[in-house]
Amino acid sequence: MYSREDDIQIIIQGCLKNNRRAQEELYKRYYPAMMALCLRYLRDRQDALEVLNDALLKVFRQMGRFDPTKAALYTWMRTIVINTALDALRRQKALRD
Repeated sequence: MYSREDDIQIIIQGCLKNNRRAQEELYKRYYPAMMALCLRYLRDRQDALEVLNDALLKVFRQMGRFDPTKAALYTWMRTIVINTALDALRRQKALRD
């Protein structure tokens, strides 16, 4: 039987190989927490969903940069989601000005 940490390592390895099932599993596991985070920054649900999808694409593309000795996967992903949300807010502000 695998532990949760073993499961995460298997998902990470799958994502590094662009395995769709692994990417889908990562999405399912972290969607609720990351969506809640996006909604804190972007009040509109559609904007939050767009930011979340952009952030997860970044996560998949940058998975090779993830270093488990420096941060947990959740923390690393959270940083990417927050930065993506802040970028979206800056773009929205620039369009209004």
